[in-house]
Amino acid sequence: MAGSSTPDRRPVTPVTPVTPVTPVTPGGHGLGVLAAVLRAAPRVPADGLAAALVGLDPRDRPTAIGLVVVSAHPDDETLGLGRLAHQWGQSVGSVTGVLATAGEACVDHVMQRPPGLAARRVAEWHAALDEFDFTSRHVLDLPDGQVGDQEQRLTAAAESLPLVEYPVWMTYWAEPTAVESRGQLVVVPHDAAAERAHHAACLSFTSQLEPLTAGATPVVPATMLAHLGDQLLIVERGLAAACRAADLTVVNTLFPRVQTSARMPGRATHGLGALLARLVADAADPSDVSACPAGSG
Repeated sequence: MAGSSTPDRRPVTPVTPVTPVTPVTPGGHGLGVLAAVLRAAPRVPADGLAAALVGLDPRDRPTAIGLVVVSAHPDDETLGLGRLAHQWGQSVGSVTGVLATAGEACVDHVMQRPPGLAARRVAEWHAALDEFDFTSRHVLDLPDGQVGDQEQRLTAAAESLPLVEYPVWMTYWAEPTAVESRGQLVVVPHDAAAERAHHAACLSFTSQLEPLTAGATPVVPATMLAHLGDQLLIVERGLAAACRAADLTVVNTLFPRVQTSARMPGRATHGLGALLARLVADAADPSDVSACPAGSG
């Protein structure tokens, strides 16, 4: 019949509801934001850095200098200092790992904490440290998010160690001006063996690299990992150029409250990280060096 039309009999494909994705970690910088800062950072070899930290002539290859690596959460030491820890253990001296918390609160801000997360994260930490041949390791079992509250108790037997910061997510979060205000950013060149160890250790942290629940992103998405191409440290200005310091003090800004060195008034030399390291360094030698994260991870 003129003017009539045939109804469309094609089957209707049902629309599958899209499950909202919960971003556990907010987005940060693109890779280019700090590119100029990283290009300008001095290159300091691991053995020259070790010599400078304990006041030796950098032309002498230092040996038997212990490194105490303090991390607020499991994976901080691997992501932020893994390459240097590997090289240090191979050519400089012993490496001790100190873990302040189990990092159990890593998703509390967006979802219910999965059962067994704390134990899982500590097990991942041990597996990662196996890749670097850490000489010894200590878990302090402090509550995640409350480390600063323990400062008074932990500082009772404090004694300073030479201290450096290792940035974890600084290149992902910080503005270039903020980086420059913290101290001297340096790059420690690393070899292929250190890169392999770092990669293998990173894979230990499945709780951070894979979604903990359906509909959520990983705690550490691939866009964050892309920022970890170099071994970075923050040291006192002048150390990188001379690679030597007669009276070395390096600022640690991980924790909010610091004490002041009597030798260099006004210079913050005791952060909680160094104090934690001191508590577990049995008969710590003055040649020991403490490394603490500059940010959470």
